Amino acid sequence: LPLMRSAKAGKKVEFDNLGTVHSGLRSADLHSRFNKVQGDICKDSDKIGSNFALLKLLVVSHASGLTWQLITTIIDAFGNLAPQFAMLQLLRLLEDRDRGMDIGRQGALWVFALGTLQLLGGYNFGRMWWYSEAFSMIPVRTQLGTLVVAKSLRKKDVKEAPKAKSSENEGEDVEQQQSNGKDGGEPQKNKSASEADMDEEDASKKSRQGIINLVGVDSSRVALMFYFINLLYGAVFKLLIAFVFLYKIVGWQSMVAGITVQLLFLPLNIIFSKKYAAGQDALMKARDRKLNVVDEALSGIRQIKFAALEEQWQKKIMASREDELKALWQTLIADVILIGLWILGPVLLSATSIVVYAMVTGGLEPSVAFTTVSLLSKIEGTLAYVPELMTDMADAWVSMRRISEYLDAPEKVVVSKPGEKIVFDHATVT
Repeated sequence: LPLMRSAKAGKKVEFDNLGTVHSGLRSADLHSRFNKVQGDICKDSDKIGSNFALLKLLVVSHASGLTWQLITTIIDAFGNLAPQFAMLQLLRLLEDRDRGMDIGRQGALWVFALGTLQLLGGYNFGRMWWYSEAFSMIPVRTQLGTLVVAKSLRKKDVKEAPKAKSSENEGEDVEQQQSNGKDGGEPQKNKSASEADMDEEDASKKSRQGIINLVGVDSSRVALMFYFINLLYGAVFKLLIAFVFLYKIVGWQSMVAGITVQLLFLPLNIIFSKKYAAGQDALMKARDRKLNVVDEALSGIRQIKFAALEEQWQKKIMASREDELKALWQTLIADVILIGLWILGPVLLSATSIVVYAMVTGGLEPSVAFTTVSLLSKIEGTLAYVPELMTDMADAWVSMRRISEYLDAPEKVVVSKPGEKIVFDHATVT
């Protein structure tokens, strides 16, 4: 609040005005914690070994935050469906009132319970995501980024040795060089020193880009897995509670019918989710190609004007734009179908369960109808994000493998020894 008041008053915000970062979010503390856990768990403290080992180290390092995340997720699973139970009881009381019963106190009690459960559920929902972000996602991303950067300072600079040629290949190379000489051409020569330097520079750039990708992309993917991991076991808890609740309300016939309809929609969700992801990938690549062409045209605009090549370059740019529009169209079609499935799914799910219940029992009470519709919408919403969650976890698993392989790379041999001071001994400085 003091910082917000200072900003509102127009005062310049200095670095000293910001609060100290919690120790659980500092890079140095997270790095030390990981090394300590690695030394306690791994037999070879210098090696991680596999994805499972890295995952175990991350889980142990952030056990406290993950525990709070698990507790609040379990509470959210009950709190998500508790208002539905209160609504069911309230609707049944309203049905009893139509039959002439007095429901004054009980009705007020369930109205109060409904509002209280909604408030408590919303509060716990916010706490759950706060624990997921502040105690899981941000620390994991910071820790992995710190580990990669620290490893880059110790990593051994390994260059691939030239492959040894067999005797047959050597003979062919000699004959080729001799034939080139006879034809008046010069024999093939090895790469020059400048070309070798350029190759080393390109390799260095790729290495630096790889480190940037590990810190910026792969670490974020793994951190997002820890951020959304509660959705996975939260979905299991919610579905178990919802199915038990649904069984108590409409019976097993209606429940099986509703689940069958939802399972029929699940493959379509998976198929068009993959098409949407593939379309997004193609769209990003098409945009990259278009930007490269436009950048090249802008860089050489003077030469294009001198040579009167405006028409040819315009065709080239518009061709890349057409590719981008095709990819965008495919992506939007898949997106529209996904949205349609998400909208249509709850309607058919609820309609099927209610119709089967009415056919089995010969009637439909308002309490059953409204509660079933609300409950099935919760189930459908839970199942909708499971395919996307599986895709995100697969991406995180690939990123975790890349990080673990990088952290297990050979390191430089330490040849220096710590000393108390640095001196010049009999030195002449000019």
